[in-house]
Amino acid sequence: MDLYQHALNLYTRKNDEESIPVLQKLLSENPTHFAGWNTLGQIMLRQKRYDDALAFFTQSTSLQPSIITAKLNIVQTLRLQKKYEFAKSFLDQITQDYPHDDKPWGLMYDICQESYDFDGMIKACEHLSLSYQLAGKLSLPVCLDRDETDYLNPLDQAILAFDNTIPQKQAPESVPNSIFQLAYLSQNPRPRLEAISNLYRKLYPVLNYISPNIHKKPSGKPKIGIVTAYLDKFHAISFCYASLIKNLAPHFDLIYFRLPATQGIPSIEDDLGFKKTIDLSHTLKKNRQIIESQQVDILWYLDVNMTADTYFLAHARLAPMQMVSAGHPCTTGVSTLDYFISSTHLESENAQDNYTETVIQLPTLPMIYQDYDAPDIHSNRKAFDLPEDKNLYFCAQTLFKIHPKMDTLFKGILEQDENALIVFSYKGTFLADQLRNRLGAIADRCLFIPTIPQHLFFHLLASVDVILDTTPFGSGNTLCQSLAVGTPTICFDTADLRSAGAPGLYRLMGIEETIALSEQDYIECAVTLATTQDKRTDLKRRILDNKHKVFEDSDRIINAYRHMITNWISSERSETESCNKLDISILSD
Repeated sequence: MDLYQHALNLYTRKNDEESIPVLQKLLSENPTHFAGWNTLGQIMLRQKRYDDALAFFTQSTSLQPSIITAKLNIVQTLRLQKKYEFAKSFLDQITQDYPHDDKPWGLMYDICQESYDFDGMIKACEHLSLSYQLAGKLSLPVCLDRDETDYLNPLDQAILAFDNTIPQKQAPESVPNSIFQLAYLSQNPRPRLEAISNLYRKLYPVLNYISPNIHKKPSGKPKIGIVTAYLDKFHAISFCYASLIKNLAPHFDLIYFRLPATQGIPSIEDDLGFKKTIDLSHTLKKNRQIIESQQVDILWYLDVNMTADTYFLAHARLAPMQMVSAGHPCTTGVSTLDYFISSTHLESENAQDNYTETVIQLPTLPMIYQDYDAPDIHSNRKAFDLPEDKNLYFCAQTLFKIHPKMDTLFKGILEQDENALIVFSYKGTFLADQLRNRLGAIADRCLFIPTIPQHLFFHLLASVDVILDTTPFGSGNTLCQSLAVGTPTICFDTADLRSAGAPGLYRLMGIEETIALSEQDYIECAVTLATTQDKRTDLKRRILDNKHKVFEDSDRIINAYRHMITNWISSERSETESCNKLDISILSD
């Protein structure tokens, strides 16, 4: 076996320490071996030795300029270094040299998406497959810099334009980010999500799979399959649903269909009582076969519209009953999902208008939040480089939640409170720079701070005067963390699930003065609390005295789920109800 083949075998087995000296020996004997330089660069890339990787890839491509492999590896290295502009500039030349090769354009698309270059993403998708063209032209910018209708009108036009496309035989490769991003805009996302799902069904008939098992009547202990990519130690979905799953496990046979996003990330399924955990892949057909082989009575998606895997899976009928929870708190637009699990505390009388699923309003919260054990939490502005002499308003959400309509609120607060400072996280990120540019002159009275570890976040929440909830997509886990330390959150009175968390939980605690009825009311509520210490101290005491109404309702929540599921199973066994006519009267208080 020659030296290069030996080194390649070692590299394939990830035996870097042995492959490096073999490659070095090869290159000392044959310094023009371009493939050897490229492989050595790949090892450096794997070890995150980016400068060395760039040097070796550059050497490889200088020896063999006509081969694209090392050039694309240079781009990947720049991408991992987050040198996006250099990467795109390098790719521009590659696409000119190789105009008919899909790989550079696919990489350009991914880098533009990763760097929030919306226009670049749209340009790249023109050179790719139909699936990428769909994903590009039906996408929205992650953070808006102008009126949302400027983006929604082209999206609507694209939906109509693609409607005449010939149906495809293969499964789609990707989904547009609009299935996720529409929830963050002010317009009701249902019509467009429904239209996009219907378009995918038409263009990709392979999505419309129906399992022969769906007519099987339940027998024995009810079997529930749970699908998500995010049931791990670090994700908000885990914070919402892990405790609920653990408490339902003794009553049902729970099967966890674990999607690849969490494979390799510290997970918690061993602690939740699953009967079994089954790893899924990124292959749609294989995943459908795995799920239907388990013959579950109920297929429960904790979230949809957050990954391509869950989105495409949800289009198939794999179980008699298929339901989705508010891991992503808006409708999916997918007709094969029967029920959306919500709450009377979070919905209006006309809630069904917002959903393609039948919305089930439990008389409790739809998830179990654990009270955060936060002893000895106190204000410590110095630790976060926050000024001691300012009234601090913290908009704690990830920056793509900050819709341009929030700008009026920020400006109003700063005008009414001369001593105000508005604090944001994610300092040094692209989204922070974009938001700063959008805010214009008022950005001078805003402070961007770095993100901090979770265990310190409670101290940060305790160090500010008030928290500003976002609209039209509000807070969830951050809200519950703020309740743990008593810092008030200013929010809008709304019954749209996307932003109903704060007003719903405050009303559950019997607290109304943080709930604003208008923009001016929001500004005045925030300024009054931030500038009046006595009112703020009293409100904090009331929050801490009443937060048990949010955190200590686990038994009722578990019983509501048990009644919902057993009622449906009983109906199926007796053949008196269909899966689309769940009698939820038993759920009432």
